[in-house]
Amino acid sequence: TSTQINNMKKLVIAAALGLMSTGAFAQVDKVKSAEKLIDSNTAEARKQAAEARQNDATKNDPYAWFVSAMVEQKDYNSELTKAQLQQKADENKMYNALIAEVPFFLQTYALENVPNEKGKIKLKYAKKAKDILKVDLPMLLNAGTFFQQKQDYKTAAEAFESYVNLRRHAMFAEDKAIATLDTTAYDVAYYSALMYHEVKNYDKAIAIANEFKNSPIKAEDIYQVLAASYQSKGDSVSLQKVLEEGQQKFPKNPYFTLNLAQQAFNQGKYTESENYVLKALEQDPKNVALMSFVAGLSEQQQKFDKAAEWYKKAIAIKADDYDANFNLGRTYYNMAVELFNAEKPTKLSDEKGKGYLEQALPYLETAYKQKPDGVYYMLSNVYDRLGRKADYDRIM
Repeated sequence: TSTQINNMKKLVIAAALGLMSTGAFAQVDKVKSAEKLIDSNTAEARKQAAEARQNDATKNDPYAWFVSAMVEQKDYNSELTKAQLQQKADENKMYNALIAEVPFFLQTYALENVPNEKGKIKLKYAKKAKDILKVDLPMLLNAGTFFQQKQDYKTAAEAFESYVNLRRHAMFAEDKAIATLDTTAYDVAYYSALMYHEVKNYDKAIAIANEFKNSPIKAEDIYQVLAASYQSKGDSVSLQKVLEEGQQKFPKNPYFTLNLAQQAFNQGKYTESENYVLKALEQDPKNVALMSFVAGLSEQQQKFDKAAEWYKKAIAIKADDYDANFNLGRTYYNMAVELFNAEKPTKLSDEKGKGYLEQALPYLETAYKQKPDGVYYMLSNVYDRLGRKADYDRIM
């Protein structure tokens, strides 16, 4: 009858709904199982929680993400307790777990802040997540420092970035002590960008540096990381723009001027290259690095006399400057070599070459006192050519 058919339809529909519910409940049970295993077997708990996060039935369930965070929290706290009791703790495990918990807690917060069908937000696990993260926040600094000292710059960058991101997260918006960025936060932002640059994740470094380049502190350093990242990435257009901004903001920092000059020099724009530096010298007339750079530009164009004059100006300001002394010594050395290697050397050119070596000698000796390994080969050649055997034997 029609009544029987309708009843059958209802039964079929009910059975289908039952199958769907059973699958969802199975995944929820897996999350519950993971939570129960946290104290006894974090490895298995981590595995089950990961499966629940990947399953369609529970991947958007805040509970699954909260349990995932609590698995990491357990490993972190276990090792932290050992350290506090002055027992042997696995710091690598401890700090890795600390870093791992953060994205799980943040996703818990994000999912619970999605309004339900009635337009209401009910926070259950998010409140717990906030309380835990508030306590753990300062330890992310220790984690970053720990991995930085181990030269694991990738993990250090993640720890530092997590610290900065948490301080700016919506969950702490009303907590002024956390949300108000201070010297520590800006320092850490700089180091996170620097660490990402070190591991050649230039996109990350650029994103962070661009976000913090106008910080009240560390801006000068952040601009340098930004420029270096664009340069390493091969983005010459962005590099030029950042160097120009940096030069305007920090006119006394030679980094930006020298790199602009080098950019122009690489493009064969020698006059423009030199003008960058000369303009900077007008504002900072005693900057030895700028003088040495002008000298270097002249030297690369084989204008040795002009190069020597600029190196002498630098040495007049800072007598023991290694770069200026070594480069001036090398300039005179190269002038001598040009004469010695002439197609038709004469007695006069030979004497003039030796004169250049005599001029090179005091500058190379000054440089040698600071960095013997970098200077001894050239200095030994000078001693040898000038017949100063005792000096030659001494440094060899």
